[in-house]
Amino acid sequence: MDATKNIENRNVGITIAKAIAIILMVLGHSGCPDALNDFLGIIRMPLFFIMSGYCFKQKYIEDGRKYLKRRVTGVYWPFVKWSIVFLLLHNVIYPDNYSLQTIGYKAFCTVVGLIENEQLIGGYWFVHDLFWGSLLFYAMVRVVKKEWAVVLLLGIAGLLMNYFDVKLSCFLYPRTVLASCFIAIGYAYKVSRFSFEKNWIFIGCVFVSLGVLSLFWTTSFLEFSWKDVPLFIPAATMGSLMIFGIGEHLSLISDGVCKRFLVYVGGKTFAILTWHMLSFKLVSVFLILVLELDWTRFYDFPVMMDYASKGWSIAYLAVGLFVPLSVYYLIEKIKK
Repeated sequence: MDATKNIENRNVGITIAKAIAIILMVLGHSGCPDALNDFLGIIRMPLFFIMSGYCFKQKYIEDGRKYLKRRVTGVYWPFVKWSIVFLLLHNVIYPDNYSLQTIGYKAFCTVVGLIENEQLIGGYWFVHDLFWGSLLFYAMVRVVKKEWAVVLLLGIAGLLMNYFDVKLSCFLYPRTVLASCFIAIGYAYKVSRFSFEKNWIFIGCVFVSLGVLSLFWTTSFLEFSWKDVPLFIPAATMGSLMIFGIGEHLSLISDGVCKRFLVYVGGKTFAILTWHMLSFKLVSVFLILVLELDWTRFYDFPVMMDYASKGWSIAYLAVGLFVPLSVYYLIEKIKK
């Protein structure tokens, strides 16, 4: 019973960690203060990749067809579906209308390479890297077998590809290989059965260390250089384990509104990723109407930064989270 309870708590802990990760992502897009965004930039996207690797089941190593099917249905298909939807909405939302030829080209790139997604789902670059990065990770772990050797090889490959600016068509960018490295880290950590992320001293030390580090060094998954890689990998890994640990501790508390909310959010990360930037527009429309601003401000992306910096980032964060969650909650209720 104790073993079963530990597994259940660990699964809930991972779900809560996913919730924290998506909240941090929306917070980063909401126009939060630069100091906070610099801190978040080190950990928020690597955290998703590491969680993906941590959730990888060893049984898939011998069943590539089943793993590919899960990647296609869980990652590829949602990307294509919602990318096409937002592509068709472009001419409704933006004044610079696409021609049928442009729509056809973008749709083709979406289906073939998971690229050319619309600005309002700009966060979908992550889905591209998750899909191709997970397939690269899978191929490596099938061939190399040794989990930490896979981490090392992918880390070196990501660094070299960034240094020489190597891109393999639309499939593997330097950041995609680095994403694969983080996926491998998550899997290797789970297989190694480490658990020091549960230690509050570890959590506190990592929090303080990354806070100090972000004052002198900043990077993110979209802006790193090859020189950042040797520091980015361990810093992002420690930060991700910190969030893992917080999720583990939160999973142990009694069921309440906060815990149930986080568990629900952790199960709706893709929905929030898809719709939070469009939801931001509701706050922008409100500001335009109340403050009588020019309607061209509607196209400020992802938010109206001059107002976000004055505290409206909190409103953007709230709307970016609660609008997608509320819509999906109502849809689920209607289906029942």
